[in-house]
Amino acid sequence: MDKYVALLTTPEVAFIALLGGVSGGLIGALLGGVTWWLGLRDSVARYLLAEAMRIQALREAWVVTGEGAATYELTSATRLPFADTFADEGQLALYRVEVRAALDRPEWSLPEQLFHTFIDGRRTWIVRPKLKDALAYGGYLAGARQDSRPAVLSSHALEELVAWVEQVASARSWRSGFLLSSRGLRMLLVLLPAVAAKDRIQVFEKFNLSNEAKAFLNAYRRKHPLPAQETAT
Repeated sequence: MDKYVALLTTPEVAFIALLGGVSGGLIGALLGGVTWWLGLRDSVARYLLAEAMRIQALREAWVVTGEGAATYELTSATRLPFADTFADEGQLALYRVEVRAALDRPEWSLPEQLFHTFIDGRRTWIVRPKLKDALAYGGYLAGARQDSRPAVLSSHALEELVAWVEQVASARSWRSGFLLSSRGLRMLLVLLPAVAAKDRIQVFEKFNLSNEAKAFLNAYRRKHPLPAQETAT
């Protein structure tokens, strides 16, 4: 080995050393870049998951409670009192709940008049006028309809949901370099199936859901369809 090195001139030795240093630097930079990219994708997924949990915990929804609540139909003319507790007996009333309570599996539907009324200064909108047998999306809950009720959401809740969908769709697009990975997408199962259903999209369109976000939700739903044989119980 020393014999061959001795044949090299000083400039040649310097060039080889420089080439080795540059190659090592490029490899180190590449590995550093890949590590940074993977970490960024993980951070995006964790952020969107945290946002999903925060939005679902907002107390910006109301459901009908009281005797006959499961068969009651909400209309724009409905003016029910407010209840402090959830019950299956007593006077019909609206009970304030977390947003996730209105995102359960029985279908939403668009009434002729979506606007409900003002509650504590909030505009509210009827998203489930009455319970149906059909389910909007699949899931693991056996009693899909057991505690479901006609439901109302505030403008705040609906705008937060639409904004979250827009963020997920953007992070999953080629324009952002697919910042949201397939693994990250699976982390969002706590909310994504509930907002990708056709009936939910129809409501979100009233709150400026973009065509790009709508296309993303439709593509997601096609990959995760509701089993045809599944019905509400």
